[in-house]
Amino acid sequence: MTSTKSKTSTLKRRPRTVPAEEPPVDREEIKRRLLARRLREAQALASRMKILPDGTRVFLRFDRATRYQHLVLMSSFITLAITGLLQHFSHYTAIAKIVNWLGGAEALRTVHHLAAIFMIAVSIYHVWTIFET
Repeated sequence: MTSTKSKTSTLKRRPRTVPAEEPPVDREEIKRRLLARRLREAQALASRMKILPDGTRVFLRFDRATRYQHLVLMSSFITLAITGLLQHFSHYTAIAKIVNWLGGAEALRTVHHLAAIFMIAVSIYHVWTIFET
């Protein structure tokens, strides 16, 4: 037989908590911190700004090593895409002529594998430099 007693009466209620008073906000201190942070950010950006001899200002977003990494990644990806597509569609007459003009299927495969090795190596180095900084 079931009890006629309500289940809600057996539940314990949590005592109400009174919110603590918040400390007073020092608006001047907040403004000083915000201004200091903006100044640090502006100085960091200004340190990457270069002025060319003709007076043109240039903002360098990446250093030379990072630009070189991106260049190798892009060129190896494009090489992989082109050589992979040429290998895949080599059964077409026009593509077969291009493959033969480039040295044959074996030469194309060798270039494809070398580009893959470059891309893997530079990708690992790229991820390592990202986590290091």
